[in-house]
Amino acid sequence: MSAAPSPRARLSGALVAAAILIAAAALRFGMLGFEGVWCDEAYTGGMVRAPLSSMLGDLITRDDAPPLFYLVARLGVAVAGDSEAGLRLVPALAGLAAVALLLARARARRDASLVWAAGFFAVAAYAVFHARQARSYGLLFLFALLLIIAARDLLLERRRRSGPTLALAGGALVLTHNIGVVLVLASLALWPLR
Repeated sequence: MSAAPSPRARLSGALVAAAILIAAAALRFGMLGFEGVWCDEAYTGGMVRAPLSSMLGDLITRDDAPPLFYLVARLGVAVAGDSEAGLRLVPALAGLAAVALLLARARARRDASLVWAAGFFAVAAYAVFHARQARSYGLLFLFALLLIIAARDLLLERRRRSGPTLALAGGALVLTHNIGVVLVLASLALWPLR
C-alpha cells in the first residue's frame, strides 16, 4: 500500500473532485426544464401522473418496461413538482451520483485513472444527454456502474462483502430497464473465469 498523500495532495485532489462534481451538476441540472418534452418523456409523464394502480397495470398490460424507474420518478415529481424539471430530476441525480461514485472509488483506491474516468463521465455527451432525459437511462448507468465495481471486487479481489452490493445492483438493473437483464447475465458469465 502506498504512503498516505500529503495535505497538499489531499487538498488538490479535493479541489479536482469538487470541480468535476460542479461541472457534472451544471451540465445535468442547468436549464433542465427548458428543453421541451419529447414523446418518450411525455409517456413517462403520463405514467408517473397516473394513479399507482393504473401505472402498474399499464406496465403489465401495455408496456414491457420494468417498474423501478417509474416508481422512483413518481417520487421525483412528488418532491420537485409536476414540471419538465421534476420529471427529469431522478435521471439527473442518478447521473450525478454515478460521477460521485467514480470519485469516491478513486479516493478509496487512490487511483488517478478513476478520477479521469469521473471527469470524462461528467462531461461525456452521451452521459449528460441521458441524465437529462425523463427516462430510465440515468438510473441504468448508475446501477450498471455499481454492478461493474461490485463484480470486479468480488471476482478479482475476493471481497465477499461486495456480494450483497452485486445482488442489489443486479436486482435494481433488472427492475430498471430490460437491458439490465443482459448486463446481469454478462456478469454471471464471468464467474467461471475467476
